[in-house]
This record gives sequence, structure tokens and C-alpha cells, in this order.
Amino acid sequence: MPLDRGLDWLLDDLTNRVQFIRHALVLSNDGLVTGASTG
Repeated sequence: MPLDRGLDWLLDDLTNRVQFIRHALVLSNDGLVTGASTG
């Protein structure tokens, strides 16, 4: 299932900048993943 890569760069940047964050996800209202970090 390919994800929309639109937010992935932002989530990767967030996980790189904040020391205690390993992974980040953005979910739609119905619970589907719309963005994910690569870490």
C-alpha cells in the first residue's frame, strides 16, 4: 500500500530534530495512515 509522500519529509524532519521521538504517524479521521516517518 503506497503512502502519500506529502507529509513524510516533515515527519522525518520532526523525528530527526526531537531527541525522544523515534517514529511519527499521521492518521486520517477513519484511522488510515496518511503519513509516516522512515525511522
